[in-house]
Amino acid sequence: MTQEKFQELLKSDEFKSFRKKVDSGKFDNIDWFNLENEIEKIADSENKSYEYHKIYEYFLENRFSEINDFYGHNVGDKVLKKIAKIIKEQLPDNYILYRVYSDEFAVLVDNESKENFIKNIKQISENISSKPIKINNRELYIQITYNISFEDKENLIETANMVKKYSKTNKNIAIYDKSLELEKIYEKNIFWTLKIKKALEEDKIVPYYQAIYNLKTEKIEKYESLIRLIDDNNLPISPYYFLDISKKSKQYLKLTKRVIRKSFEYFKDKEIEALGIGCFGPIDVNRNSETYGYITTTPKLAWANCDIVGAFKKALNIPVGFDTDVNGSALGEATWGITKGLENSVYITIGTGVGMGIMSNGKLLHGMLHPEAGHILMRKHPEDHYEGKCPYHKTCLEGLAAGPAIEARWGKKGIELADKKEVWELEAYYIGQALVDLILVLSPEKIILGGGVMHQEHMMPLVREEVRKQMAGYIKTKQMDDLDNYIVLPSLNDNQGIMGALKLAVDELELEK
Repeated sequence: MTQEKFQELLKSDEFKSFRKKVDSGKFDNIDWFNLENEIEKIADSENKSYEYHKIYEYFLENRFSEINDFYGHNVGDKVLKKIAKIIKEQLPDNYILYRVYSDEFAVLVDNESKENFIKNIKQISENISSKPIKINNRELYIQITYNISFEDKENLIETANMVKKYSKTNKNIAIYDKSLELEKIYEKNIFWTLKIKKALEEDKIVPYYQAIYNLKTEKIEKYESLIRLIDDNNLPISPYYFLDISKKSKQYLKLTKRVIRKSFEYFKDKEIEALGIGCFGPIDVNRNSETYGYITTTPKLAWANCDIVGAFKKALNIPVGFDTDVNGSALGEATWGITKGLENSVYITIGTGVGMGIMSNGKLLHGMLHPEAGHILMRKHPEDHYEGKCPYHKTCLEGLAAGPAIEARWGKKGIELADKKEVWELEAYYIGQALVDLILVLSPEKIILGGGVMHQEHMMPLVREEVRKQMAGYIKTKQMDDLDNYIVLPSLNDNQGIMGALKLAVDELELEK
């Protein structure tokens, strides 16, 4: 019978009359417990050696939907009741039967060999499929698909669902094995690649603005722009699920551009007079250059040769102040922080990289470029055999002392090495060496050390001691006699970068008046 003929039959008066004559029936009592809870219950019992065996799920395939369509849901219920009864009667006593959903059943058992479990389930399936089920004097043949997973509680449901999906399109019986994981990963990648593509096409990539709350001041001090994908139910999806795949599928740049454009649109009507940008480098800060305002030779290749200042000016039509992020921090401290009133100071941030901002004669130091003192070359410690992390110079300050160098040298992140004295003594050796060079060349009135590496409380005394040792008494000033007040931590509660950007904006506004 064709599908068209079948649909016509369902709408006919004869069929409607037949449906009315069908007797009603209800399910007998079976164990309709929640499967996930039962797995947790078994797992938390005293016997932790359980091996979980599960057949998931008895699926009555398309045949069951045809039974419901043709004979009515009452007959369908009777079929399910009959199937459940047969399965339950033929299961060994230690096997537990569950109804998962509609025409899907599951069997759970512990302390059973794989061989016996497969044999028992196979036999029950063959018994059901070999003879018809009689309902209202009618004989119905039921074909069963069953899927088996032998996994621990954390992976049991997931792997069972995976193999269920596989079996529906491949065969009536399937047993989970690790090879299906590749299929799972592939399907996930395809799923999110298509989802990202659709979201871009339908303009469902949006920025969310998250407030950054200062617990000390009890005030919102800044906002962070975060990417979100809006799904078909208008719910925001975290980048946790799609950002890595967007990079693999070459859609990351499109997502970034979309968020920037959306942010531009958001701020167009916010009456902003000027904007200050503290940007990662290298950047072009020479106002006479054709590429002023550009990110230049950054290792972040997607941003290379990007006209940052031009993009913001075009979008917002306002003055834009521009400098490196660490110069911004130096400017923030010099304007409102611990170096206010000083003509010459150095701000160093040591985290995932090393950057330096330098105030010289009351102004940010610029020349051919901005300072890139994070890449000054180091004399290696005699007992340090690490080759260096920097892809350009290997043994520069960043290559030997930044966070990634610490992790690569010791095999753990810095936060996991807090109690390892030798880690921080070596770190202090390189930072101290760099400070001695800067003191000798720039003669700063104060040095600020910021960044994640300096969050280690014991670092400052170690660095000061290395500076004292390596300077070897060559320079004698009141600052060198009081290193506790000469080499210091930032003073603006991690807001020095934002505050420096504000000063860049104010200065640019005055410049263009």
